[in-house]
Amino acid sequence: MNGLYRQHVLDERGLVDALHAQVRDAASFREAIGLFRPQDQGDAGEWDRLIADHWVLTQAFITAHVPKAAHYLADPELDLLGALFSHSVAVQSSRWACEQVLTHAPPSTLGDLLSHSIQLTADDVRALQHRLRNADKTSLRELQPAVQKAFTAFGSRSIPMPVDVVLAGLHLGLDFPAGAMPTAAQRAIFDRVSELPKEQYESDGLWRQLGIEQQAEWRNELAALVEGGTDLAEGLIGFACTWLERVGYVEIEPVLRRLINDEGPLAFVQSLVEQGPRLVKLRASALTRAKLEADTDAVVAIEGLPEPLPDVGAATWLSDPAAERTIHGAMAAVEAEFCREYRSIWGSEEEFLTAELLIKARAAANEATQQLRQLRQTTKGRFPSISLDVRQPGKWEEGKKTSAGAPLGADILFLTRLEDAGVTLAERATFVQVKKRKRGKTEKFSTVIGVDSEQCDHLLAQTEHAFYLFLVPASPHPKLWVTPARLVRNLSQLHISRSSIPAIQARDSSISFADFFLHHLVGLWSGDERTDVLKAAKGDPARGRPARLIVEVVVRRSEA
Repeated sequence: MNGLYRQHVLDERGLVDALHAQVRDAASFREAIGLFRPQDQGDAGEWDRLIADHWVLTQAFITAHVPKAAHYLADPELDLLGALFSHSVAVQSSRWACEQVLTHAPPSTLGDLLSHSIQLTADDVRALQHRLRNADKTSLRELQPAVQKAFTAFGSRSIPMPVDVVLAGLHLGLDFPAGAMPTAAQRAIFDRVSELPKEQYESDGLWRQLGIEQQAEWRNELAALVEGGTDLAEGLIGFACTWLERVGYVEIEPVLRRLINDEGPLAFVQSLVEQGPRLVKLRASALTRAKLEADTDAVVAIEGLPEPLPDVGAATWLSDPAAERTIHGAMAAVEAEFCREYRSIWGSEEEFLTAELLIKARAAANEATQQLRQLRQTTKGRFPSISLDVRQPGKWEEGKKTSAGAPLGADILFLTRLEDAGVTLAERATFVQVKKRKRGKTEKFSTVIGVDSEQCDHLLAQTEHAFYLFLVPASPHPKLWVTPARLVRNLSQLHISRSSIPAIQARDSSISFADFFLHHLVGLWSGDERTDVLKAAKGDPARGRPARLIVEVVVRRSEA
């Protein structure tokens, strides 16, 4: 390192340390960050450390000045607020700071502040698009550039953008960033939708010139553009339910009913029933009801069943899509958070990474239970509760053997228990071996993942209810990879080295951790009920526990 540069860094750190000692209240904090504010192209690392270490005071400063942020140059305080969002990684990565801007910032600075936030979500952009559509002429002039800046920033970081957000952007005439231009299919869909009538008595539009057969052909063309692409179908459904006026929606509704014959779009429509504005809920509910009635009529016609079973969209014994979405959503959120963090922590030991994931999973289980209780209060229905407890067996318990003669050894043992009114109805043990995807000598992650074939054989000798959990960064989706151990063994035999498997195959043959938790653990798709395995899981001194970490997942059925 250059001597002058090293001295500069040391002086900078020393100055920050000195400022740390002087910060006592809001006034001293304001003075400290003002004195040390970085230049536009300068290194903000030490300044950001000062902000992160005094986060409560940072929050107070943001809360006080975001509502007043009319023009940065008009007030030094507001100029400093702009610097916080443009230079501080702590502020840029804070969801709380993003929400403060979305809720309280005036249109004149809304876009400038949001353009720096990496926590801006698709739902935030959807809300801004609706806000722009509903704005009066007075506020439209300031709000238009603000929404444009937020849209551009989101599009630059979220490629590809959700289809409904793209269609809404085209509808509002927003400019797209260079790397997130609408695809040919998206533009074709929007062009077709633009041909729908917009007013009840519109007489010069294309639609009024079409007869019944031509309108049917128009619907066939639109359906052909969308069918085969779940993202396109869901995007069109979301856009139509949200943005189209009644006269146009009535004409496109037959296409939407046709699209939800596929499971993916149908599940998406069912999710709209529970969220969004009143209009969206009613339109989605009507689509869902029409689909269920059509299915019921078909079953009666074919099988002659007097009481056909309705398809409510559930995928587990819970038979409640709302409960399943709540559990899956909470677990998927922490899974995505872990994947985003993995790039910076991958060098840690597997034991540490595993513990970090399970801590997040425990918090997610608690969050899911709280949400289910809220659902119970609002709907007066009955919903399950979930608890997740993590414990670590002692070293004396390692190295034991099962009745099959294999050494007990796995990284995680999930012990799932289903209870009803305090009575245990089912108890399962599921073994999981953890492997992490490592970086090579370059900054890129390896294209293969090491697997110990002997270890895998021992795992399968204990039980077929065994899986591998691969810790990975987002690639491209923020999901971990869970693969059956038997399949991992087969893949390793197919690979030349036999001591590793290709990362692509591991990804493509896996499910996410959230899917694994909902379906295989809570849903009881997996789990060994044999007595010797369960005794080992519970710590039978004659067998020991089979894992470094024991995770007890207790599902209490239909909590009152």
